[in-house]
Amino acid sequence: MSLLIFQIHLSLTVLLVIVSSAPSLSLLQVNIGNLDGVLPHTECPTIPYKGACCSLTQEKILNHNITRISPDIVSLLEVFDSDYCKERNYKPTNKDEVCWDYQNPDRPYQQARRILGDKYTILCDAVHHFDCVGLKTSRISVEECPSGKLCIGGMKSLPHPASCNIVGSSWITSVSKVHATIDYDTDSPFDLTVVISHPAQGVEKKNDACRLDEYKQTFETLPDSSHTLILGDFQMDMFRLNSTFFFPSAGYWRSQVGRFGDTSLKFMGISLTQIPPLPTYVDTVTLDYIIGNLWKSSKCTVYGVSPGTMRIDHPWNAMDHQGLHCLVS
Repeated sequence: MSLLIFQIHLSLTVLLVIVSSAPSLSLLQVNIGNLDGVLPHTECPTIPYKGACCSLTQEKILNHNITRISPDIVSLLEVFDSDYCKERNYKPTNKDEVCWDYQNPDRPYQQARRILGDKYTILCDAVHHFDCVGLKTSRISVEECPSGKLCIGGMKSLPHPASCNIVGSSWITSVSKVHATIDYDTDSPFDLTVVISHPAQGVEKKNDACRLDEYKQTFETLPDSSHTLILGDFQMDMFRLNSTFFFPSAGYWRSQVGRFGDTSLKFMGISLTQIPPLPTYVDTVTLDYIIGNLWKSSKCTVYGVSPGTMRIDHPWNAMDHQGLHCLVS
């Protein structure tokens, strides 16, 4: 299929008016789950982790590398809620597991805080608390959570669509948002709707109706202002010819997102600095994207794929996703 289908006309005048007051931001999208060979040389137990990050050592590695990057906004997906250690009556045998001594008062109780540190306000989805967003307190405040706090269930999450009632298709899915206010060098703060999207996975056609409806929640239902930023693991590669390329959900996604700098469509693919984009999943396909409607330039890095970079979970290199980082202005 020709990539001409993605070409749209650019109105430079309109673009400059829109982005003239948009602040520069450092943005990070990272799915930290599905560790392989870390406990050691075995996958995370399905119960209680359900694919979330299960290793205390991996948490420390991520904390070190994310602190070095120092993003303003972090989309942190497949996070483990420590409450599940008790609720699922799980007793680990490996001291590196997250549930080992999980009530230890000498460390933060929740994984998202241990990974991001104390410089972020953190909110997690209201479905399974599996997907979180971190916002740097020195620049950003949110309506839904006090500055510097961690609010489990603090994001506004939409109910799963009826099409997601297929067994197994909706466990880790969530589409959520927060309202952020960014402080920067202007006379007035900058308001931004931040959407975190982690829709249904799977290459089977039966899951596509669920994914399509969650894409519509992402692009149509949740954005409620002219200033919108979307980060997520969209569970599909939108640009490489594969078994899902012609699924209705993929066609819908492409109808909403243009290449960066294109303004005819509703959103610009900030991370689409080349087509096909650099892979963010097992070094082969691109599932992670950062999308917005305000900025005129971006510089993006996929850690471990972009030349001269190491993976965000180096040296273990255990995650199935790579971290995607974009500087926008």
